[in-house]
Amino acid sequence: MMPQKWNPDVPELGIAVAAAWRRRGVGTRLLAAAVEQARKAGHRALSLAVMLENPARLVYERAGFRTVAIDDEAAAGTMVLDLTGGSGTP
Repeated sequence: MMPQKWNPDVPELGIAVAAAWRRRGVGTRLLAAAVEQARKAGHRALSLAVMLENPARLVYERAGFRTVAIDDEAAAGTMVLDLTGGSGTP
């Protein structure tokens, strides 16, 4: 079971990169494009759920996502990116 969506007003992002394309910057570019689209659409924030051991967590953290909830039983977390330009989590 993945963590529950952090906030019903914040869209949840879901992306995946095929194993053959990992570690080539594809995920970073895909994430950047999704964040830009969310900004253009006027969203204040984006959320995503990720397994705690997933190396992609580092990509999300570099993009500014911050962990707001952890489900220890599922070993997964919810991360949020503030798109307003302010500090902290919306």
